[in-house]
Amino acid sequence: RWNRVLVAFGEHDGTGVTGGVMTAAEAQQMANTHSSPVWDEVVTELTALEASAQSTPPPPPPSEVNITAAVDGTEGTSVSFTLTATPAPSADLPVSVTVSVVGDYGVTAGSQTLTIPTSGSTTFTVATTDDDADEPDGSVTLTVNAGSDYTVGALSSETATVADDDPVQEQPQMPVVTITAGSGVTEGGSVEFTVSASSVPAADLDVTVTVTAVGDYGVTADTRTVTIPTSGSAILTVATAGDDADEPDGSVTATLVDGADYDLGTPNTVTVTVVDDDPSPPLPPDTDEPDQPDDAVLTACADRPTLLISSPEASRSDATVDFEVSLSCIPSGSPMILLTPVRDGNIGENMFVALSSEQTSATVTVTIGSEDQLGLALAWNTGLANRKAQGDVTYTD
Repeated sequence: RWNRVLVAFGEHDGTGVTGGVMTAAEAQQMANTHSSPVWDEVVTELTALEASAQSTPPPPPPSEVNITAAVDGTEGTSVSFTLTATPAPSADLPVSVTVSVVGDYGVTAGSQTLTIPTSGSTTFTVATTDDDADEPDGSVTLTVNAGSDYTVGALSSETATVADDDPVQEQPQMPVVTITAGSGVTEGGSVEFTVSASSVPAADLDVTVTVTAVGDYGVTADTRTVTIPTSGSAILTVATAGDDADEPDGSVTATLVDGADYDLGTPNTVTVTVVDDDPSPPLPPDTDEPDQPDDAVLTACADRPTLLISSPEASRSDATVDFEVSLSCIPSGSPMILLTPVRDGNIGENMFVALSSEQTSATVTVTIGSEDQLGLALAWNTGLANRKAQGDVTYTD
C-alpha cells in the first residue's frame, strides 16, 4: 500500500506495484481502519493533489492559420485577403506574412506582421496605384510564414490579380521596302530603279542598296544609300558608259540590304539589260555558214575564225531548243568560247563550248521555259575574230 502511495506522489515508477496509484478515497478507508494519523496526512495530501489535477485543464491546441479568400482589383483600387485562425485565438494572434508582387502597381513587397483578433479572422487590404501606361496585368501574392504560436494550414498562399485599365497602344509597323526596274538601256544610257516603301514613312527613310554589273559598261560595283521621302518612293539612277568595242550585252543588278528601320519585301533584287550598240565585224565572202549548203567546204583559217550561231525554230510547248554553233574555218588551235542564254533581255549563266580543228561545230541545248524572247549569245572568247554573235529562237505558235 505504501508503494502505491509513493506512485501517487511520483516517488516510485510503479514497477512491481500491484493496484496502481493510491487514491484519496482508498487512503481514507485505510485511515478509518487503522486510526493512524499517518494515514490522515496521506488522505489530506492525496485529496489536495487530486483537486489540483482537476482544476488545471490541458492547454488548447494552437490555432491553424489559413488564407480563406482573395479579392482581385483594378489598378488604382485595392486587393484584399482574408486570414482565418481555427480555433479562434483566446487573445490577439500575431501572424507573420510575406507580400510578393508582379508588375509596377505601387505595391511594396516584403515581410510584415498581421494580427488576427479573438473573432478568428481579419482582412488584409493592399492598395495599388494607377498610371497611364499600357502594361500586362499584375498580381499580389500573400503567403503565411511559420510561427511559434500557430500552425500554417494548407491554404497558406493566395494571389489576387491587379488588372491594367489602360488602352492597348499599337506598335507602329516598320515599312516594307521593295525595288523595281525600268526597261533595258543601250550602252551610254542610264538605268533606273524605283525603291518604294509599302507604308509611307513618317520621315526620310535611308535604304541600303548594292549595285553589281556584268560587262564593261563603266558601272562600279558598290553599296549605295537611297533616301525614301514621305511620298513613299525614290529613284536610283545608275549611269553606263558607251564605247566603240563590239562586246556581249551586259546588265546592272540592284539588291536591297535589310536594315534596322525597315523590312524587305518582294522583289528585293532586280536586273536591267545593257545592250551593246557596236556592229560586229563583217564575215568573209567565202565563210562556211550553217544551213548554207552551197558554201564551200571549210578550209584552214588564214587568221582567227569567226563564230556563227544559228537561229532555230521551236514550239512553245517544246521543253528545249537546239542552237548550232560553228566556226567559219578550221582553226590552228582551240578557241576558248563562253556562250550565254538571253531570256527576255536578261543574261543567264555562262556555258563553255569547246571547238577545235577536229570539231568545228557543236549543238547547244537550251531550256525554253516561259520567256517570250530566247536567244544564245557569245559572251566571251579568245582566239575568235568576232566579239559578238547571237542567234534567236523563232516560235512557230
